[in-house]
Amino acid sequence: MAPTSLSTFLQQWATKHLIKHNASEDLLRGLKQNGHPELPSTARTLLKTPRHITSVVKSGMECVHFNLRENLLEQLQRYPREITDGATTVELSFNIDGLPLFKSSKTHLWPILCAIHLPPISVFPVTLTLGPTKPTNLDFMEEAIKDIQELLDNGLDGKEIKIRCVVCDAPARAMVKKIKQYSGYYRCNKCTQKGTWVAGRMTYPEVDNLTSRSNDTFRAEMTRRQENEEMPVSPFLSLPLDMVEQFPIDYMHQACLGVMKKLLTVWVRGDRKVRMSAGQISNVTQRLLSLQKAIPSCFARKPRHLEDIDRWKATELRQFAVYTGKIVLKGILADQLYDHFMVFSVALSLLLCPTLAVEHNAYSKELMKYFIEKTGELYGEHFTVYNVHSMLHLPEEALAFGSLDACSGFPFENYLGKLKRLVRSGKQPLTQVVKRLVEMPKSPLSVEASKPKFKRPNNAFILHEGKCCEAIEEREESDDSGCQMLLCKLFEKTEALFRDPCDSRILGCFKVQSRHAVMKLIPERQLTRQAIMGAFCYWTFTNTRKLVKNCTLPDKATWRRCLLKKVWLKTDSYTKGLQKCRRVVETSNVETEDCSTANKKRAHKKPPRFLSETDSSSDAEDSLQESQLPSVSRPLEVASQLLIEEPQYSDSATKSYRTKALQKLQEIAENQQDILAMQRRILAAAAVTMTEDDVEFLENGPCQTVEELQILDRELENKEKRAKMVIHMQDT
Repeated sequence: MAPTSLSTFLQQWATKHLIKHNASEDLLRGLKQNGHPELPSTARTLLKTPRHITSVVKSGMECVHFNLRENLLEQLQRYPREITDGATTVELSFNIDGLPLFKSSKTHLWPILCAIHLPPISVFPVTLTLGPTKPTNLDFMEEAIKDIQELLDNGLDGKEIKIRCVVCDAPARAMVKKIKQYSGYYRCNKCTQKGTWVAGRMTYPEVDNLTSRSNDTFRAEMTRRQENEEMPVSPFLSLPLDMVEQFPIDYMHQACLGVMKKLLTVWVRGDRKVRMSAGQISNVTQRLLSLQKAIPSCFARKPRHLEDIDRWKATELRQFAVYTGKIVLKGILADQLYDHFMVFSVALSLLLCPTLAVEHNAYSKELMKYFIEKTGELYGEHFTVYNVHSMLHLPEEALAFGSLDACSGFPFENYLGKLKRLVRSGKQPLTQVVKRLVEMPKSPLSVEASKPKFKRPNNAFILHEGKCCEAIEEREESDDSGCQMLLCKLFEKTEALFRDPCDSRILGCFKVQSRHAVMKLIPERQLTRQAIMGAFCYWTFTNTRKLVKNCTLPDKATWRRCLLKKVWLKTDSYTKGLQKCRRVVETSNVETEDCSTANKKRAHKKPPRFLSETDSSSDAEDSLQESQLPSVSRPLEVASQLLIEEPQYSDSATKSYRTKALQKLQEIAENQQDILAMQRRILAAAAVTMTEDDVEFLENGPCQTVEELQILDRELENKEKRAKMVIHMQDT
């Protein structure tokens, strides 16, 4: 490998894995001593780290600004030419938010971030500010505002630059727009509803007849304020922005970290009227953990304990609100609360899909209205705070931008996490971040779609025609356009997982059965929407044996739904599989492959009251003889042999024969095989004498001869005969 290639590789390796300079220098020193003298001696030379970083103090904070035009050009060069050449307009969105760097201090990083809305979205910093508190004013935004205005006026290499939106959480949005915080009476920046002070917080219970704010009224108010010199105004007023519509409500902060987290917190440790019991919380947690193996790798995090709700991230709360909450809360949360949650979940799911957000926008708005109204009834009027009220305006945001994901803070939040990982110590953290950013190579962005996978849980997909499938394997065939064909397990017949407040199939939630699946070749280009697939079964704890024996189909309305868990992936034969399952039930041991213990029967000892004085002294010998009885298919043959051997039993056995027979018949009346086996034990305990004609009979028994017992045995195969026999014994 050429020396330059090795240097490039080491540079990319060090920046990708955030290798410290002293570790990189140790590696360089070792490589130079072992055949690579051309490598640099220091990490600063290898990574081209600048020696000095120039910063200024603005808004009471240390500030570093990057030229927006230069950084935008560098980022666009990372895209493939076919994407940038075909784009005549480049849309940008901006984000301003605070980032705490350390747990032991109040040091915060306040960056201004820019995102390029080309596939995939690329985020980079425009301005970085650092200080012990939030900015005292908005002077740190001046240079960024000038750069934005220059791009809007002149464009970039013949491309028109447009601003899509400015994404902030509620406190930061109020700060950059210079409006009241959420504690104000007229706090909402989308409507003019006056808040109501309830239980120490500002609430917004109204959902109808609200007056919307507009860009004209907002700018008129800011102009009046500027003329009267009451308060400073937002620097964004100098840009051609809609100060209402282009400052959207961020569903990541308002819906996920706001409403969803509040609901979960109330269910776990809220008022006793709405919170779940400890057992219910444990059941929900178990369901969440059982879904971990069903979550595909496209999700950043797996479900975890409800006890960790305070540490749940926004992605986990979104996953619960949109996907897993519908499943794990069913049958555990109170019906009213579950139905209320389903309204919120379905409305949010509709607004996240670009197609459904437009087609069902009016319905999602009605759902949000109902959700807010019922929130006050179920949880109290104090619950309808600004976060809950802002759900009323989410349908408008989805309609304006295409979907909620098109104007969300998730891309910016991910980049903030990357910035935080660049800080290695508490000494000059801003300088550290700037140097690490300069060191990073401008590698090309990957725009290729990932290939479908063929192992669970990453092989489930939703097709465009409202069906779902599992990818099984890749085939050599191709369609007419040359697209690779994949062998898939296609579920043609789908059912709705739920029907209220809408049919779940609209959202892509299906209930399928393997017996309705067919194997089919599907083009790879159709497998774009990855899905979560969990296996379920239904079980009941009443009349289980009878229902299983009759192969009764489950009643999904009343039976309990359980997650399936595989004990073995495969077995040699059906018989061996049954033996393994029997061993699991009896011993709870799934590790050992030896199934011989499952076939062994425990030796039964006769109760002392059935034994004479001579027999009671030889328990061990009798037990051994009983365990060595021949194994035959018909228990009557064993009974005949026992009668011939004329065992000696006490009179008490004869007197209690009728009682014992009644008890045994009642216990095994549902199972003919158990009845036959029990008859063998009854005959063994019966007193036997011989007539003059040498004919065997039972004293005080239901049959007087073995021939009669054989006839009775055949008659008892009929269920009605068995029931009559039980009634006869009771009357006797």
